[in-house]
Amino acid sequence: MDAASWAARDDDARAVLAASVQQRLVTVSDLWDVAHRRGRIWRRRLIIDTLADLDVGAESVAEMLYRRIECRYGLPSSHCQFKVDLGGRRYLDVWYEPWRVWVEIDGAAHQEVRQWWDDLARQNLGVLQDRLILRFPTWRLRERPDLVAAQVTDALRQRGWDGDRRQRTPASHIGPGGDNTGPNDVNAVL
Repeated sequence: MDAASWAARDDDARAVLAASVQQRLVTVSDLWDVAHRRGRIWRRRLIIDTLADLDVGAESVAEMLYRRIECRYGLPSSHCQFKVDLGGRRYLDVWYEPWRVWVEIDGAAHQEVRQWWDDLARQNLGVLQDRLILRFPTWRLRERPDLVAAQVTDALRQRGWDGDRRQRTPASHIGPGGDNTGPNDVNAVL
């Protein structure tokens, strides 16, 4: 909490909180407790907002930026760090399960050759499992969130999203009785 308060920049404050949770040094619940017990905390609003993002699964500053894009542009809520089997246990950065749309956010590490190949192999397996995959570099989330939102919106609409951020089942696959009878059944095995 102190490191987040004293950080030079807001993104540094978010990063130290995210890294501590991602590395399992502390839980989000522990951080909530500290935030509520302490008196004045520099950047209190930013810390509370960051903890809310971490509480719903974001594990990086980039994923927090993406959450803000979802809210700002009326996208449905996604799963962050969704566990799947793609040739071994893997995590999808952002997963819109009902529509099988996967968003990957690539930081600088994804430019290294070995990481790049691992990303391509994982993406290929995702395509073979009927996942529509969109990839964005972190800088794009900051510089052009409108373009990110537009492409994600197009992908979700192609997969049956009707534009209602509360919709949890693809509209094109809802049967006459209101049940999901289509090939993208949310209960299907990933």
